[in-house]
Amino acid sequence: MISKYSHKKLNWVDIESPKEEELLHVIEQYSVLSVIKEKIIKRDGEDKIEINFDHIYIQIKDKITFVVNDDILLSIHDSPMQALVESSKEMELDIVSSEKIENNKLLFIYLLKNIYINQEK
Repeated sequence: MISKYSHKKLNWVDIESPKEEELLHVIEQYSVLSVIKEKIIKRDGEDKIEINFDHIYIQIKDKITFVVNDDILLSIHDSPMQALVESSKEMELDIVSSEKIENNKLLFIYLLKNIYINQEK
């Protein structure tokens, strides 16, 4: 399932229980680098962090994968995550603007914070 959230310059695409064709569609639509494309399709279950001048790629075991660049924040996971559901509602209600989130990298940090807080609960 593909869910898209936009607010001003923020573009978040959340993919839950992805099919390969859904992944390929989103990757193509947002011009994700081919190197990252291969990693997204493979998702081998190992922890990976790659921070570059033009993108961030993080894979946390089989739980969640993030790709962040100037155009998009992409989150990929196989099962529902309450923290992402809550974050999407906050984005729809424009609560994120009170946090001074002005780009996808800051939105990524905001999501990580929500995941951490939710995990603590």
